[in-house]
Amino acid sequence: MGVKLQKQGRLLTITLDKPDANNTLDAALLGQISAALDQAEADPLVRVVALCANGPVFCSGADLGGSASCAPAEAAQQYFRLLRRFASSPCIIVALVEGAVQAGGVGLVAASDYVICTEAASFRLPEVLLGLIPACVLPFLIRRLGAHNSQMLALTAHKIDARRAVELHLADQLAPQGHEALRRLVLSVERIPETAVATLKHYMGQLAPITDRDEQLAVASIAALMQQPGSLDRTRELIEHGLWGGKTA
Repeated sequence: MGVKLQKQGRLLTITLDKPDANNTLDAALLGQISAALDQAEADPLVRVVALCANGPVFCSGADLGGSASCAPAEAAQQYFRLLRRFASSPCIIVALVEGAVQAGGVGLVAASDYVICTEAASFRLPEVLLGLIPACVLPFLIRRLGAHNSQMLALTAHKIDARRAVELHLADQLAPQGHEALRRLVLSVERIPETAVATLKHYMGQLAPITDRDEQLAVASIAALMQQPGSLDRTRELIEHGLWGGKTA
C-alpha cells in the first residue's frame, strides 16, 4: 500500500494509493515516489511523470498523527529533497489534482512543472492552526505565486477552489476531464527535443534557485516548532476534530 505505477508510452503515472489515510505522506511513501522518479529518469522513453491519487483527497500532507514516532527534522529533509527533485528532474512533472489538497500535499503541487485540476480540486495550508508553518512548502510556493500570495494562503489557512487556484497560478489548467488534459499534454511533449526540458529546468534553477540554505532553514524551523511544548497534543486534537476535512477558515 502506497503508490501504484503505470507506464504508457512517454508517460509514467504515479498514483498515491492510501485513500483510507487521505494519502498522507510518510517515509515509506516518500521513498516510493523517489524510487519511481529514479525509474522514470533511467528510462529514455519516459518524458512525463504524472502524480495522481485515489480517493477524494489528493494528499493531506505529512502523517502528523504518527509524528511522535519519527524525527521531525529527518522527515522534513526527506520531503524537501523530494520537492527539489520535482523541480530539477529532466522529466516533466505533472500533478493531476481531482480532490482536496492540504498542507504538504500543496508542496507536491507547487513543486510540479505543470498542474491540471478539475472542479473537485481544493487547496489549503492549515499549518497555522496547529501553531506551525508550511516551512518546506513555502520556497516552492513562492516560485509559483510570489511572496504575498504565498504568505496569504499560509497566514489565513483559507481553502481555495480550483478556479481560484488557476487565478493564483497554483494550478495551470482547469479541465473537465483531467486525464484527457494529461493525454493532450503528453502528446504535445513529442514536439520538444529531449534535452530541452532538462536544459530549461537547469536554467530556471539558476534564475530562481532552491538552495541548500533553503533546505536547512526549512528543516530547522519545523524541528524547532515540533519541539514546542504541547505541539503534538494540539496536532492530534485538531486532527481528531476534523482539521483535514474542516470548512474554509
